[in-house]
Parts: sequence; structure tokens; C-alpha cells
Amino acid sequence: GGYYKRHVDAAAGRPSALRAWSYLIYLNEAWQPTDGGCLRIFTDGGGEIAPAGAPPSYVDVEPKAGTLVLFQSDAVPHEVLETHAERMAVVGWLSKPVP
Repeated sequence: GGYYKRHVDAAAGRPSALRAWSYLIYLNEAWQPTDGGCLRIFTDGGGEIAPAGAPPSYVDVEPKAGTLVLFQSDAVPHEVLETHAERMAVVGWLSKPVP
């Protein structure tokens, strides 16, 4: 299965820095917990790396059809847990104005 390791969607000095908001709309009608692929949103105060010594702190979002997730692209570290079935979503970013 596929997965994405912990990251933020907007990084300074890269084209992704123009991303202001990230969104996902899940389309998985028959999703089951054994399918995997949850979006893990970290709440430990870190960025792409967890703070040293911080206990694990996160919220898992199940990729069930009709679920909308919206978060600040540069401020919310997240990852996608390993998938064991096809996972479908509409994913995109709302951008900041180009300077």
C-alpha cells in the first residue's frame, strides 16, 4: 500500500509556499477500517519533525465518502497512514496572492 510521511503542504523557499489552505474531500463509499489510509493530523506543536521529547499527539481522520478536511497548508503537519485498498479523494490547495 501507499502512504505519505509526516509533512506540511507549504514550505518556505519553494513553489508550495504559495499554498494557504489544503483541502481533501474523500470519495470512498465502502471504506472499512482494514482499508487503512487515514489522514493523521499531528497536534504536538511541531512542523515536519515532532518536537523532541513530546508525547505522540494526533487525530486520525477516516477517509469515508463525504468527509471534508480543510487546514492551513503551512501550519498543520500530517501524514497518510498505509493503505490496503484503493483510496479516492479530491485534493487541492487554495493559494495566496502572487506577490
